[in-house]
Amino acid sequence: MKLFLSLYQLRIRFPECSIESNTYISYQNIKLIKLHRNTYVGNFTTIHVANFNENLNNSSFELGENSKIGELNNIRASGGAIIIGRNCLISQSVSMIAANHKIDKERLILEQELDAEKTGIIVEDDVWIGANSTILPGVKIGIGAVIGAGSVVTKDVKEYSIVAGVPAKHVRYRK
Repeated sequence: MKLFLSLYQLRIRFPECSIESNTYISYQNIKLIKLHRNTYVGNFTTIHVANFNENLNNSSFELGENSKIGELNNIRASGGAIIIGRNCLISQSVSMIAANHKIDKERLILEQELDAEKTGIIVEDDVWIGANSTILPGVKIGIGAVIGAGSVVTKDVKEYSIVAGVPAKHVRYRK
């Protein structure tokens, strides 16, 4: 499988998106990526979009209008889609992982395929994800939610909810 790394091609395809020069975006097919108007991807962010397994041919990445991804993020849209809505802020050092490997004890971890049961991440509109947070596969973050810095999100987050902690738990609703 060949991966492409050309920021030039992405900048041509998405002229209304700002991608910093020290960003690493690898993709199997540029058609798996959609960057909307007035979006930003910060320095030293890695975005990886590829289908490694014909059974999980569902990888894609979409960044909604006016959304910003800060520096030093790790976004892995392999084995599932990662969709970020409009007007979202993704702080620095956030990890978003669309799929995990299986962990059957009869096989070496290194030899196990991706788990198809929980895949993808959906971040709806007007969401703020705080620095150093991790969003795990199968999670949907509702409209207007806030994820506290350093949180590990393992399950869905309700609209306008503020969550924090490891694992992330509901703290309160936005006022």
